[in-house]
Amino acid sequence: MYISLAQLFKTTLFSSMTRLVNFDIAKAIAIILVVIGHYYPENAPEWYRALHSWIYTFHMPLFMFASGYIYLSFKKDEGYFAFIKKKFRRLLVPYFIVSIIIISIKLLTQQNMHVENPVTPEAYIHILYLPAAGYFLWFIWSLFTCFLIIPFFKTPKARLILLGVAILLHYLFTLKSIELFAINETSRNLLWFVVGTSACDYGKAVFTHKLWEKYNNILKALILILFIATSILFLQGTPYTNEVLSWIGIAATMSISTWVADIRLARFTGPLLVIGSASYIIYLFHTTFEGLAKSIAQKAPLFAGSDTGFILGAIVCILAGIVGPVILFYVIRRFQVTRIIFGLK
Repeated sequence: MYISLAQLFKTTLFSSMTRLVNFDIAKAIAIILVVIGHYYPENAPEWYRALHSWIYTFHMPLFMFASGYIYLSFKKDEGYFAFIKKKFRRLLVPYFIVSIIIISIKLLTQQNMHVENPVTPEAYIHILYLPAAGYFLWFIWSLFTCFLIIPFFKTPKARLILLGVAILLHYLFTLKSIELFAINETSRNLLWFVVGTSACDYGKAVFTHKLWEKYNNILKALILILFIATSILFLQGTPYTNEVLSWIGIAATMSISTWVADIRLARFTGPLLVIGSASYIIYLFHTTFEGLAKSIAQKAPLFAGSDTGFILGAIVCILAGIVGPVILFYVIRRFQVTRIIFGLK
């Protein structure tokens, strides 16, 4: 397995003709933050609650931004229904399969083990229009809805119009009450997807400008300083900094990811790129692995009664939520049937 994974590092890292390395690294950072954010036990200390709130200011905007940018970067000239069929197979087929697996595991274990968000058998029906297996699955419905919408906006100017609509939906007219197909979440997060497409539309002109080429490291450093300063203000309870962090968090993560990509050291970047490549499988399965680890950890005296015990338990559960799905990703990609079932190319 070591040799195979090492080869996977190598092929993932240096296949720059078919991948955006900095975005794979950004996706890795985002999915790690997702796994951390979804570990939120009732006995979490105050500092961890603050960390949790900070993560939630920008980790999903980052995911949506990356999805929009990558979509437009690799956009093919194909018919609308062929495109939607492909996205249905890529996103919703794995969603339904994983939802059935999660619901089944919960029904089998929730009588004898602690299960967060227990379900009833009706959840098998509810998954057709709600993220009933776990609310975190709203992201898949929202992303699929973005793909339903974006092909109708074929030019950069048209996408700017959509950006204006998305801004209004995010800040003024969020459809909070419509839970069907996660429309409430889509109305809040369409903005970040469209910002990603606009960054792809207009970013090349910025990033190839002489001033950017000359001062890009200084500008990235300033972005990181601004991100740190805003994060400190947010943790101190300063109003509106959560909205600012959504924007700056994307810029700061992309700055870090680009720096890491420029280093091109396989030993350092390889694991991040594998995590980035496996991000969808991690997203689908991390709560299952994390939940199982949490159920076991809660019964272990080592993880109870102190901040040290909490930290050790958090590390174990978060690692389980990352490593477990990565191993599963490695297994899934070996077989054509499982690649098709779980939406891997």
